[in-house]
Amino acid sequence: MTIQVQCISVAAKRLPLFLMNCYLIFDTDDKDQALVVDPGGEEEKILEAIEGRQVKGIVLTHNHWDHTGVLDKLWRATGATMYMHKNEAKSIETLLAKKGISCSVKASGEENEGGKLSDGATLIALSEGAKVPLAKAGLKTLHTPGHTEGSICLYDEAGAQLLTGDTLFEGAYGRTDFSTGSYWHMLKSLEQLAKLPGATKVFPGHGQPTTIEREKSRGALSGIKDSES
Repeated sequence: MTIQVQCISVAAKRLPLFLMNCYLIFDTDDKDQALVVDPGGEEEKILEAIEGRQVKGIVLTHNHWDHTGVLDKLWRATGATMYMHKNEAKSIETLLAKKGISCSVKASGEENEGGKLSDGATLIALSEGAKVPLAKAGLKTLHTPGHTEGSICLYDEAGAQLLTGDTLFEGAYGRTDFSTGSYWHMLKSLEQLAKLPGATKVFPGHGQPTTIEREKSRGALSGIKDSES
């Protein structure tokens, strides 16, 4: 079992010249199922990349418009369960309601209780350490506030792969001057990421991939402590 990450560069819905990275995640042993991470724009391009796979989940690393721009359209096309951190679940419920989509919010784990969760959309509110299901292992939720209060990274521990949203980029970290942003929380989140193995490949919400080792040596994690002290 190997989790494969495919980047789909899309133009954000509100700003056609502003590009962001949407990701398609699938298990190489079962390519018929996939996760979509951060559908910010160009739903036709995303659906084309899906290529008939069953979308098992739509994951949001945070609630900013450039990462959620075509969430409603992608849900209407796939009916997939949505996942995001519990601190921002209410904001997505409100966003979907404005688009005419009723949404039932459940805590992580409740999706395994059996039976149909909702007649409308289902949103799983993730907590630290919760698994987003894919194949046997799934992706581990790392709560990394700072850019927003509910920002998360998705960690494939076996494959040493990390999707960082707008927390960590190549040579930079996310802005902290938004309404629920916090520079102090960002530093704590970067400390958390600096503890990961250096070979971990980083797939950010914008720009090019990088690695934890590269960012620790000359990038956004340089000078960040990687110990508990």
